[in-house]
Amino acid sequence: MPFIETADRTSLFVTDWGSGPPVVFTHAWGLRSDEWNYQIPALAEAGLRCVLYDRRGHGRSDRPATGYDIDTLADDLAAVIDHFGLREATLVAHSLGSKEAVRYLTRHGDARIARMVLIAPTTPLLRRTADNPGGLDPALIDANYAAVATDVPKWCADFEKAGPYFGNSPGASPGLIDWTIKMIVDTPMHVLLETFKVNADIDMRAELQKIQVPALIVHGDQDASAPIGLTGRKTAELISGASLTVYPGAGHGLYASDHDALNADLLTFINGHRPQPGQPHHTRTGPMASVKQFQVTFDCAEPERLARFWCEVLGYVVPPLPEGFATWADFDRSLAPEDQGSWFACVDPSGAGPRLYFQRVPEGKVVKNRLHLDVRVGTGLVGEERLATLEAECERLVALGAVRVRLLPADDDNESCIVMQDIEGNEFDLD
Repeated sequence: MPFIETADRTSLFVTDWGSGPPVVFTHAWGLRSDEWNYQIPALAEAGLRCVLYDRRGHGRSDRPATGYDIDTLADDLAAVIDHFGLREATLVAHSLGSKEAVRYLTRHGDARIARMVLIAPTTPLLRRTADNPGGLDPALIDANYAAVATDVPKWCADFEKAGPYFGNSPGASPGLIDWTIKMIVDTPMHVLLETFKVNADIDMRAELQKIQVPALIVHGDQDASAPIGLTGRKTAELISGASLTVYPGAGHGLYASDHDALNADLLTFINGHRPQPGQPHHTRTGPMASVKQFQVTFDCAEPERLARFWCEVLGYVVPPLPEGFATWADFDRSLAPEDQGSWFACVDPSGAGPRLYFQRVPEGKVVKNRLHLDVRVGTGLVGEERLATLEAECERLVALGAVRVRLLPADDDNESCIVMQDIEGNEFDLD
C-alpha cells in the first residue's frame, strides 16, 4: 500500500524497495522522495531495503493546513519507521531532513536506529544570533523568505545564479536543475514558507551532542544553500565520534550530481557499522574501544570562582548537589575547615565533554601553562568572518573577567586565533 496514516490522520506517500537491512530516507526542503532516485537502485542491488516517503505537504502526500513544526515532522518519520516495524535501520537525511532525523532521535530514541547519515545538513543552526555569530545574516534569511512568498520560480532562478545548487560538480546538468526546480515549484506555498522557517530557525546544537549512534556527515565544499563551515563541519564536531566526508566542488544537490561517490560512501558506512552476531547494539569496536573517559584538573586559588567562569565560557553547568543540601555553600560548610573551598567542578550538560575539576593549591601561577584549552568558536570560518566571530566571543569573555593577550593573525599554515587568560591568568585560545 503506497500510503500510511499518521497520528493526526495525514496520509503519507511511502515507497518500499528491496529487501535486507532497512535504510530510511528523508528529503530536503521543497523536494520529495524522488530526490533519492539515484540512490535506490544501487542500494537495493546491494541487498538493502530502501524505505522513503514524501513529507506532509510535499509530493503525493496529504497537504494539511498544520503540522509543519519540527516535532510533528519527526513524529511523521516515526510513523513510517513504526508502520514497517523497522529495526537496526540506517537514517539517511538531506538538508531539512537532517533536522527531522536528529529530532526523531532525541524525541523517540534510537532503539530502532543503528546509524545515521546526514547529507548537506542544515544543522545545527542557520540564523545568526548573539550566541551563533557566524550564522547567516537575518536580513538575508528574511529577504529570501519574502522572495519565495512573492515568486517561487523567480526565487529559484535567482538563487541558482547566486550559488549553483550543484556547485561546480561535473555531474551537474541543466536537466537536473530543471527537475529540482519543478519539485520546489510544485510544493504548496504555505508548506514552503512554514518549513522555510523551521529550516532557518530550529537550533539543534544541544540535541546533536546527545546523538549516540554512529554518524557520517557528507558535504560539498561549494554548498551555497548550507555553507559547510556553518553546517556540516559544526554538525560533525557536535556529534561524538562522527565522521565528515567533504566532496570538492560539490554543491547542495550532491545526491544527484555526485551520486556514484555518495552511493559508494553510503554502502561503505552501512556495511562497516553492521553489528556482528552477538554484538550489543551501538557497541564501538576497533581502535576507539581503547579510549578512556578523562577529567581535566585545574590547580588554582579560588576553585568555585574559576569553575563558574569556565561554565560561562563553555556552556557547562555545576553538578547536582549532594543529597541533603540546599546549596553548595551549605555543603561546603559541612566539610572540615581545612577542606572548605578546596575544590569545585563543572560538567557538560550533554555528557559528551570531560568533567572539569578545580582544586585549591598553595602555589601561585609563576610560569606559562604546559597545557591549555582551545575554545573552538571559529571552526570552519576563514578571513574576516572568522575574525569577527573570534572578536565577538573575546568581548563576551572579557566582560566575565578574562584578559585578551594578543591576536595571532592567519598565516600560510594556520587561521587566526586570539590568546586569552582566564580570571586566574591561565592561558587559553579562542580558535
